[in-house]
Amino acid sequence: MLLHIYKLNYLATCKKCKVQYVGSTSNELKVRFRNHKSAVLRNKTTCELAVHINRVEHQLSDFEFIVIEKVVNDSEVGSH
Repeated sequence: MLLHIYKLNYLATCKKCKVQYVGSTSNELKVRFRNHKSAVLRNKTTCELAVHINRVEHQLSDFEFIVIEKVVNDSEVGSH
């Protein structure tokens, strides 16, 4: 059985002030995390997580990321 995960929904929670951010990605979570890190370093205003971190002088490490939903494509089930 081969399942392709093609979308993740995740929750990022600020451990300091308890603000939460819900996001989704069709990439691996580590790739999306790197994108958030880049947005923080470049002070991008298109990423709400980066805006929060840069506005209140937090670090990305102040956030906890958890996967809240995995959407799978099971069309390949039984192909092996």
